[in-house]
Amino acid sequence: MNPILLIVCCFFLSSYLWADNGSDIQLINKKVADIEKNKRQLNYLEVAIHSEEIESVPPIARFYYSLKTENLLILQVDVGHEIFLNRFTYYFDNDVLIKYVKESLNHPDAPPKEAVIYNDSGLVLWKNTNEPLLDSRQIQNLFMLNMNALKSFSRY
Repeated sequence: MNPILLIVCCFFLSSYLWADNGSDIQLINKKVADIEKNKRQLNYLEVAIHSEEIESVPPIARFYYSLKTENLLILQVDVGHEIFLNRFTYYFDNDVLIKYVKESLNHPDAPPKEAVIYNDSGLVLWKNTNEPLLDSRQIQNLFMLNMNALKSFSRY
């Protein structure tokens, strides 16, 4: 077979697959933008560490969820340092992790955002960083554990 024809076929096949992947990424980014736009209307559960042993600002985790469905939509963890803040954000759609973002706010070096974008099956579509610290099952379990524990106290 002609090697040039083989290269051309591979290029067109890969560009077709990349185009489909690109539209999936756009769809995920639109979902994330919609979630962020409605964030103020979401309920949230906040978990924080308060300890004198922590030199930086204590980490605070906020689980944003829909009151109607109790589906987790966002986990946002803020870890403060003396002059900047690291924010780790996990976005969910129907209990499936769709995007992870790590950003540094007010950092003197202004590092770029790091992200991982997933498809509905949990496969990585795009990334410019390593996998997140927590996987989606751990996050869902943490959310449900805290939510159920606090709900049990709401009866009293």
